[in-house]
Amino acid sequence: MVSVIIVNYNVKYFVEQAVRSVLQSKCTESIEIIVVDNASHDGSVSYLKKVLPDITILESKENLGFAKANNLALEKASGDKILFLNPDTIVSDNTIQAFVDLVQSNPHAGAAGVCMINSDGTFAPESRRALPNPFVSFCKMSGLTAIFPKSRIFGRYYMKYLDKNKANRIQVISGACFFIRKDIALQLQGFDPSFFMYGEDIDLSYRLLKTGMENWYLPVTIMHYKGESTSKTSFRYVRTFYDAMIIFYKKHYRHYNWLLTMAIYLTIAIKKFTTFIKNNIAGIFTFLKKNVRNTYICVFADPSEHTIISSLLTRSGFADNILFSDPSGNFRKLNGRRKPAVLLFSTSKYNYSEILQYMQTGNCKGINLATFSNNGTPLILMADGTTIQ
Repeated sequence: MVSVIIVNYNVKYFVEQAVRSVLQSKCTESIEIIVVDNASHDGSVSYLKKVLPDITILESKENLGFAKANNLALEKASGDKILFLNPDTIVSDNTIQAFVDLVQSNPHAGAAGVCMINSDGTFAPESRRALPNPFVSFCKMSGLTAIFPKSRIFGRYYMKYLDKNKANRIQVISGACFFIRKDIALQLQGFDPSFFMYGEDIDLSYRLLKTGMENWYLPVTIMHYKGESTSKTSFRYVRTFYDAMIIFYKKHYRHYNWLLTMAIYLTIAIKKFTTFIKNNIAGIFTFLKKNVRNTYICVFADPSEHTIISSLLTRSGFADNILFSDPSGNFRKLNGRRKPAVLLFSTSKYNYSEILQYMQTGNCKGINLATFSNNGTPLILMADGTTIQ
């Protein structure tokens, strides 16, 4: 059995979408789904119990953070294989089976990650990473990784020298989609609760490698919205992200020379400040871009759904910016020189694997995915987590 564990904090619609994509999986083993609610205040628990009555929901009275919440579910899981899955993800129908096949054929495989794509279909480089030892971290922060992305010396951080279409051994697995054998997860006592959010996936990957087991990259696809529900312009986000680096360094590399340690701390502090400034500037331009009506929403849906989708979008101010098409057409040329900002797929007409396959065609760069579902209440879920209903 495979136990899929999802931690929720005020993103009930993302959770519903992730679970429904899991339910479409083609797997030779049974799948159980456990959602841990981290004291959400958006009515998540009552909503999820209503729309997904067959899943297990564990309710926490406080926000435990990512690591503790996952560990809570790990103790309750019945499966001998675990998938820690972010709520802002969509899995393909063969994603889970790929890990089942891996562990059945390779007794040394302890954990695996997958090919992640962003909400515009582009490949997410964090799908494969090396351990961020001081040299690898220096190359990343100094820009050498960006200058020599496929170098086995300077570009190790993202391992771009590996073929993304082939299975390979890697070092770090992303916590957005982290497969692991349950016996190994229990042996390692799950994620380290010292990490509230971010960094715990790197730490668990490293500790697994120390046991002599292997971490793998599998060329099966999921979409990861990359925490679109979290404001990356807030100082709290930036501080939590870079403080996780300090925790990891202290835990695994504190034996290094104190001068190197001080240099690492100083570099992290500088990156923390510059990232905060950069993210806020980017946020301003994103806001301005969203408010310039030179784009349109391209809708792929059954004709019977056109009226309700038009009504929902019109109420949200998109009356003059909606065009209906189908994936076989050239949607980029539907409205002269304007290009679509969003591709809206109906999940009743297209399954999640079909949607992900289309988003990977290379035609969608810079165009975000949105989905329309009508599971009782018509709902449009945008890439940034906002909803239209």
